[in-house]
Amino acid sequence: MQQPSSPTSWPWQGGTVSRLVTANATIEPEGYLPRGFVFAPPAPQGRLPTQAEQAQETAVWQGAVALDTVAAYESYLRTYPNGRYAIQAREAIAAIQDEPFRAERLAEDRLALSREERRAIQRNLSLLNFDPRGIDGIFGPGTRGAIRNWQQQNGFAQTGYLDADQIARLEAQAARRAAQLEAEAERQRQAAEAADRAFWEETGARGDEAGLRAYLARYPEGLFAADATEQLARIEARNRAEAEAADRAAWDRARQADTAEAFREYLEAFPEGRFAAEARARLDAILRRAEEAEGRAAAEAAEAALGLNTLTRRVIEQRLAALGLDPGAVDGNFDAGTRRALRAYQRDRSLGATGFLDEATLVRLLADTLQQALDR
Repeated sequence: MQQPSSPTSWPWQGGTVSRLVTANATIEPEGYLPRGFVFAPPAPQGRLPTQAEQAQETAVWQGAVALDTVAAYESYLRTYPNGRYAIQAREAIAAIQDEPFRAERLAEDRLALSREERRAIQRNLSLLNFDPRGIDGIFGPGTRGAIRNWQQQNGFAQTGYLDADQIARLEAQAARRAAQLEAEAERQRQAAEAADRAFWEETGARGDEAGLRAYLARYPEGLFAADATEQLARIEARNRAEAEAADRAAWDRARQADTAEAFREYLEAFPEGRFAAEARARLDAILRRAEEAEGRAAAEAAEAALGLNTLTRRVIEQRLAALGLDPGAVDGNFDAGTRRALRAYQRDRSLGATGFLDEATLVRLLADTLQQALDR
């Protein structure tokens, strides 16, 4: 900085560089100023600032807000210690210093994660057994806690905020876990199929009514369920043809009513009747359906709470079809074929075979879809 020719003419002894430059047109400032330093002249003391000076102070303040750093706010305060924004500047400095992981929060904010990207992070955490307390795309206390737990297990600082590298690592871990779970599901499917075949050989394969009913009671949707049902239909037809008239009439009445009370009345009248075994089986089925109806209502409510749109339903049907579970038409309409495919999927993965989606089943299905996409 070039100095005035006569040092004795300096009236600003103890003042700021800004005031020095402003008061003397012969001084030309040059050199380096650190980032965040704001260079602007203060309003002369002893009078109100002019409109231009006020506008200049506002511009300096807006620059500090844009930088939003302690250095920027302190630079404003050095120039305007009693300025119009001095209180706000000091409050902003205190807020920054009081936030322990501000840099990490701002770094995550800069990623501008979409709602679906946040849901994907929550699904990945859930898949790795870090419960985010919901998969809704909102990073509340549950999600932040799950992130901190994941960071601790993986050797990161427990900030509760993610950067791009951590998100990529989390996704890779979830994809690997999804592959492991799918492999285990395939092993369980093969084991279940082997058990189904073995049970059939000891029951329904012998062709007697008791064996066929025993098989269907254990595997109502098993590999041989259609064959067992067809054989039982022929046996029942033969039994009806051979039954005595009274027995037949009572049985027909019970069949027509098709209620638990009607079948109880038949069994009371003909405890050893030709249709007694079928009557007991039908009575058990009615009672079982009544119990299942209660569970079905709860399962329906849980699926409805997920708020699935048509696109998501189609993705689910496509995934079931890709697994060879035959959900029927991929149209977003969960019909009987879709429910049957869902039950098979849930049964093979020990998820509770209701035939309706819940959060755990949805996480697995979407994780399977992610893994399939990565495999491509």
